[in-house]
Amino acid sequence: MAVQGNNSAVEVSGGYTLYTGLANLKVLAINPNKEELEAMGYKPKDEPVYTNIVFKQKDSEGNETEQHRNKVVFYLGNDNLKVKYEILVAPEFDIAGTGSQRIINKFGQYTYSKTGIEGIINNPKMSWFEATSARQAHIGECQLIDFIKEWLNVAGDKECSLDTINDICTNANVQELKNLKNIPDFANNEATLLLGVKEVEKEGKKSYYQTVYTKCVSRPTFKNSAAKFVKALGEQYGEFKDDYQGSLNFQEYKVNVSTDTPDEEQKPKVSDF
Repeated sequence: MAVQGNNSAVEVSGGYTLYTGLANLKVLAINPNKEELEAMGYKPKDEPVYTNIVFKQKDSEGNETEQHRNKVVFYLGNDNLKVKYEILVAPEFDIAGTGSQRIINKFGQYTYSKTGIEGIINNPKMSWFEATSARQAHIGECQLIDFIKEWLNVAGDKECSLDTINDICTNANVQELKNLKNIPDFANNEATLLLGVKEVEKEGKKSYYQTVYTKCVSRPTFKNSAAKFVKALGEQYGEFKDDYQGSLNFQEYKVNVSTDTPDEEQKPKVSDF
């Protein structure tokens, strides 16, 4: 692996209570099995499934196609709560609806290019992008690298890449990520995330569940986290569909809640990729 992180102290640039707003959260587990989930206080009925998640997706012409994804699931928490941060990954390359390729390098920098890597190398406006290590990114890889950079407090001029990214995207083999979590210097590292609450109604009964915004992540030492999240929320596909009470301030959610688990997981939308 090539992830040059820092301890989070280093600055490098009945029911249960639910919360909204920005919170600093530790990584408790990554793709845990049933026994590991039970040790964290969860009550899963079966072994969790992280591979071959199947769903329907409509293309730009409205045609429905079957899609397959794998999952990388970070279980996060602090003294107040636990929540899942899910990333859908696949071995296929990440290509936008316009045909542009997503390109990533060993520093975790990424961009779109209609003409591939050669278009970046020959573009003087892309001098900020280190192109010698550039390659096409897999589906979900950029979101995963974004999370790792913030969680492990990686400085902008340090490497952030994964040796087993192909296996992660193809088989949800997250051993390399677990090895990173187990490095002693990273034991207390946290990522800054926006919490929300999802309302689910079934047979006339409303239940509420802790969720997290997955389109932006920051770190405790970054002084402008609030502005970063405001920018992300305002982008074309940046809406947070769950309730964060219209505020980035960390606060309790004022609703009586159920401890039941929804029967079906939320299906991914086009804007998730």
